[in-house]
Amino acid sequence: MAWTLTDDVGSYLATVEELLRSDPVRNTVMLTVLASLSRRGPMAFGEARPVLGWWSSDGEPRAAVLQTPPRPLLTTALPGDSARSSRGNSPTAVSACRR
Repeated sequence: MAWTLTDDVGSYLATVEELLRSDPVRNTVMLTVLASLSRRGPMAFGEARPVLGWWSSDGEPRAAVLQTPPRPLLTTALPGDSARSSRGNSPTAVSACRR
């Protein structure tokens, strides 16, 4: 159970789309931002690449995060274990750890 971070929009979409669509009301903003990134490319919201991540348990994504700097981090509901495993992993701290 660990966070995976990337700036690859296609990989992120393939991994978390089902999770996001499982609760489209709660995840409306994330789905909308992701649609824009997919359509317009990773630099759609500025000069910095997006921070995209998911937390997996049993091989399935259980939580997702998305940030298009300088805007704040967006998250799905976070299972308790996912929040504990992300300590110290702010988007600026993890930029060197992206997949």
